[in-house]
Amino acid sequence: MPEPVSAATHEHVRDRVETWAFAFALTAAFASVALFTALRHEMWRDELQAWLIASGSGTFAELVWNMRYDGHPPLWYLLLYAASRVTSDPLAMKLLHVSVATASVLIFARRAPFTRLQKTLFAFGYFPLYEYAAISRNYALGVLCLFAFCAAYRASASEKNYFVLSLMLALLANTSAYGLMIALAFAVMLAYELWRARGDGRALLKAKWRELLAAAVVFATGVGVSAAQILPPADGGNIIGWRFYGSLTDVANVL
Repeated sequence: MPEPVSAATHEHVRDRVETWAFAFALTAAFASVALFTALRHEMWRDELQAWLIASGSGTFAELVWNMRYDGHPPLWYLLLYAASRVTSDPLAMKLLHVSVATASVLIFARRAPFTRLQKTLFAFGYFPLYEYAAISRNYALGVLCLFAFCAAYRASASEKNYFVLSLMLALLANTSAYGLMIALAFAVMLAYELWRARGDGRALLKAKWRELLAAAVVFATGVGVSAAQILPPADGGNIIGWRFYGSLTDVANVL
């Protein structure tokens, strides 16, 4: 005879079902509103700029060459390039972008440690519903990669899958310059956690050295590709390059 299922197990299963049901319901509602908003949004010049670069490139090498003046990493352009092989209608970009925004909301609704009211208010807030859904730009990809990293993160170093985390950060670094900065900050955080582990950290390095090595290679490659693509050409006029110096006046202006 099978052992009877405990009340605690029943409660756990019920909570998981309710959590997933809420996540899917909120995501479906968000997708409906976001799609309606995106379809009624007249695309701006910077939105169509990326689409025209992707759709007008005949090969991958041509795509990289054509986007050299935009000052953005290649991930969004690669997705648009793939979509433009199917259709020349920029509506495909809107549908792709709404899908990215919807995936972000699903991860947030399922894994964020907030109340259902807070999750709902967030999903239908200005940034998720308009800036990162209606306006088809590369920044929504950064939100998706950021949420995916947070969902894959574990408190214990031994429970972390560093390869998956580094892959999320490598993709995040290739969404925008902001994504690159956030990815670098999170990588420093992970390295600091390993250093703080002390004795446990040395044991972890022995047990997971292959995973950590692969993670480091993936992350370094992602950062290298992002930095190389962001760096503007010598004859660029829109993006003038990196600044590694400053003054008190610059600091005051930023503040």
